[in-house]
Amino acid sequence: MTSVTFETPIQLLSASSGIYYLEVPQKIINVFSENSCHNLLCTINEVLTYCSVLMQTEDGRGYVGISTTRMEGLGVKLGDTVVLTLKEEISPYGTDMPEELGLLLCHDEEGARRFSKLTEGKQRSIIVYVAGVQSPLLRKDRALKVIENLKQLTEGKETFKQLLLK
Repeated sequence: MTSVTFETPIQLLSASSGIYYLEVPQKIINVFSENSCHNLLCTINEVLTYCSVLMQTEDGRGYVGISTTRMEGLGVKLGDTVVLTLKEEISPYGTDMPEELGLLLCHDEEGARRFSKLTEGKQRSIIVYVAGVQSPLLRKDRALKVIENLKQLTEGKETFKQLLLK
């Protein structure tokens, strides 16, 4: 798996966009382009890791986005230089599986079977929904609710709204 670490300043794409980003040098873009990899795991200052996509500005410079929430959590601001590590994202879902959901699927054979039959988009939506809370207890509750609902619904006819009911 390809991994590259470098320093880069936090920049603002444009004053009107409010989009903050971390520029990725062309030589690093080339490393990931050789592997056709655009989904990345970004680690900032060895503290915060999140999934992102390699983007391009209008003038061809590469970058990954960083939200103001992440910046606040790291205690950094516009113009600060951070250490950025980029790794190829190898998750089939495009995001990390929450441990609570992963464990449930390991122990619930029918739930795992039904989850694997969902479209990638629905799988990813469930993962994002379960991972969307900080409390491990709430993640566990969300995982249980969604998988139990999934098992009650008609196979192949599930909607995300139905999965969240109850």
